[in-house]
Amino acid sequence: MLLIVTSVCSPPEIDFGRIEMNKQKEYLENDRIQYNCHPGYDLEGSDWITCKKEGWIPPPKCFAPCILTKQQLDDRNLLLNDGQRHSEWIRNGHTIEFTCRKGYSIVSPSVRKCVDGNLTLPSCNSSVICPAPRIENGSFFPLWMSYNIEDIIYTTCKPGYMLESHKNSSKCTKGGWLPNPKCVRKQCDFPHIENGALSWSNIYYSDVSFPKKVGQTIGFKCNHGFLPRNKKHWDRIKCTNFGWDPEPQCYKQCIPPKHLPHGRVTYNYGNTFIDGDEISFNCDMGYYPEHHLPIATCRNNDWFPTLNCVSTDVTLASSGNVTYPKPLRVIHL
Repeated sequence: MLLIVTSVCSPPEIDFGRIEMNKQKEYLENDRIQYNCHPGYDLEGSDWITCKKEGWIPPPKCFAPCILTKQQLDDRNLLLNDGQRHSEWIRNGHTIEFTCRKGYSIVSPSVRKCVDGNLTLPSCNSSVICPAPRIENGSFFPLWMSYNIEDIIYTTCKPGYMLESHKNSSKCTKGGWLPNPKCVRKQCDFPHIENGALSWSNIYYSDVSFPKKVGQTIGFKCNHGFLPRNKKHWDRIKCTNFGWDPEPQCYKQCIPPKHLPHGRVTYNYGNTFIDGDEISFNCDMGYYPEHHLPIATCRNNDWFPTLNCVSTDVTLASSGNVTYPKPLRVIHL
């Protein structure tokens, strides 16, 4: 009996590849060949394939790389993850990450995979979402028509106004400006008064009582030995567009001398004196103010210059065997 053997497989047509071993015009069942892919292409599975009745098993396959051009990046406002813009070659199965140019935000996912020469690129949408703010009683910089995410502006309020958020910088976010750049009438914070204090209620409830609004008033008192500008036990201050008016201060008190040798101090009974106040005095006949002017100023609980009256009499000064008259000091008042 004559056994006729017929060929089963023709040489495989391998896109982007070639047969490396056992190259023939035809193949019988169970014949094997080895193939390889062109440089830059990746084969799938084993590089050996077998001839079967249904064909070559497994089917030979060379996967193509992906080519990314600079023009493709420009057309979609894309950048590579390193922030650069250049053509790139990506092997099959490998990934590449993208970002967008300033003023655009990427449509996720930002990481894309090369699949047999096909690379789906992400989109970049315009991220201009913050218009230039309108700030009453204030101004800001830099001045642009619109702003992108992460852009920052700096706000300054007119005199008498303050930023509601107490922060002079605002950032453009997906939800708008954060914090909102808004100027409101300046309020008055809790005043810290050296040598004085507010009323007990204002101190105890300071966390809810302050800041005060423009137009509100509060009272304060000074410690022993100090007086406010009105020279009374209590004084009141008012919150204005420019802060507290008057500025709450406690001044040291000066006591006028009860007795001035060879002179007298002139002031009304009951008068009180604080830093900066002046007092006058007169010297008796034959005496004059030691520091020429009959005026002294209250400074830090004392009088400057010292209140003192000195004699204008002629005295003799001894010098050896000769005596000289001490010269007169003439004071022009």
